[in-house]
Amino acid sequence: TTPPLPFEAYGCAKISLFCPEPSPLLGLPEKQLEFGARLALVSGRELGARVEFECIEGYQRLLGDMDAVCAVSREDDSKGRWVHSDSAYGGQIDVFPLRCSLVQDWCPNVTVQNGLLVSMTHERYLRSIITFKCDAGYETFRNTKASFRCGHNYANNMADGAWYAVEDDSPIEESLLQCRKIPEFCPSPSGGEGVTLSRGEAWPLDSLLKMQCNFGYEPNPPPG
Repeated sequence: TTPPLPFEAYGCAKISLFCPEPSPLLGLPEKQLEFGARLALVSGRELGARVEFECIEGYQRLLGDMDAVCAVSREDDSKGRWVHSDSAYGGQIDVFPLRCSLVQDWCPNVTVQNGLLVSMTHERYLRSIITFKCDAGYETFRNTKASFRCGHNYANNMADGAWYAVEDDSPIEESLLQCRKIPEFCPSPSGGEGVTLSRGEAWPLDSLLKMQCNFGYEPNPPPG
């Protein structure tokens, strides 16, 4: 006779997709810029799996949980839900997903010599745009740029922000607006009879004009 087969216990395996996709917790992808958060770790979606959240560069934690654990749903035990990771809550408190806000002064302060700031869309937060122009009597030269967008400082591993030209994304260090005096800003002067003028090839802002009377002439009216 054939000997009986050894007894094998009935086994169970975790359902691999027991909990829902975690991305909607953070509003991804539609609201990533609004909530400022992303998934840092997804160990899986089976019972007991863990997800971690983090703020994207240029954002800081405002409120909400930094992680969550997959647990059995209270409404339907055939499904899972993401709950607070603290075991003291016994899987009864739903996760409150991380929400982040923009970091103030993410990009550095910028000034232009002989120029002025004419607009700033969102102070120095990420994605703000600043625009400069030259002071009166000055003009742009050397093909420099006037408008810049606040972005990530890739040279510093995105630990802070940096400005890039809106036109071509060149770093502000290479393209910041430069202003020089307009050579013909003031009209060329002319003197009357008996007057000698200092002569110059151009009359930029702050030029000094000297006038004097020739021999046999005096100021009209006389000084004093």
